Amino acid sequence: MEDIERDIQKALKDTAFTKPKKRSKHWTLLFVGDQGKVIRIRSFKFLVVAWISAIFTTTAAAATFFYLYQEKTKEMVSLNQVLTGSQKRAKSLRDEKDILMARIVVAESKIKSGQSKLEQKKVDETPKPKPEPIKETSPLPAPEPARSNKTVEIPPPRDSIETDDDEEQAQETIAQESDKEGSLEVVAIDDFFALIEEDSNTLRVKYKIRNASQSSRPVSGRTFMILKGKEEDQKNWLVFPEASMASGKPSQINNGRSFSITRFKTIRFKAPYQNGDKPFSSATILVYSTAGELLLEKSFPIKKGGENSIPTN
Repeated sequence: MEDIERDIQKALKDTAFTKPKKRSKHWTLLFVGDQGKVIRIRSFKFLVVAWISAIFTTTAAAATFFYLYQEKTKEMVSLNQVLTGSQKRAKSLRDEKDILMARIVVAESKIKSGQSKLEQKKVDETPKPKPEPIKETSPLPAPEPARSNKTVEIPPPRDSIETDDDEEQAQETIAQESDKEGSLEVVAIDDFFALIEEDSNTLRVKYKIRNASQSSRPVSGRTFMILKGKEEDQKNWLVFPEASMASGKPSQINNGRSFSITRFKTIRFKAPYQNGDKPFSSATILVYSTAGELLLEKSFPIKKGGENSIPTN
């Protein structure tokens, strides 16, 4: 019995309650090879947390930069639109300025020529003084003529009469001469060039409007290009810029491509090429003055197969 009690006390003493040790918060990653080799990676939890934090930070930075990029893109698009509108307005104002300057120069030249013609006319119409008759020293008494009831009216000299009709006729002559001088605005077409792009069925036309007037005054007006086929059906014609037709010519002159030149200006048009049963065979260039008067009409052939270059002088 004593042995049994002794064994029980010994067993209870060996199994006495021991305070558990504090567990470590660190994780350890173990890699075990085929041959039993063990590789330990300590602080695995810290590495996982750092990796997740880096991914989150990178994602947030990318989202922030994308948002800023979108805002800057919208701002750039709006600024480009404002710049394009400003350039168009500046171009239109420049064209209007050139047209007004040309009109001012033409008006000044007409006024100066009219004044010079009027002064020359007045000088030519000035009556010349007549020589005085020689007085006789010893005149004989002439017999008195018989009196009659009729009265004779002596007309005044013709040179001394100035009527309103003469002045009006002179002014009309001066106006006609000034109009003739103003209508001497002559233009010419140089370096006509046409290129047919068969891949895109596109026709590109380029030509120069040259100031061919004898004076150095600028010439302004508008120009059109009409693509014609071999047939005279106006329904198949194309007008550039677009305008309604009347008697084979544009009726809306203000729709034409404006120009104001002292020497020359290059005009370019781009049009779809009709490659079918009724292709375009010629291009007619029309040049009008600012008053709508036709200054020049010239046709050029268009042949398929590449470039159509016709240098003109």
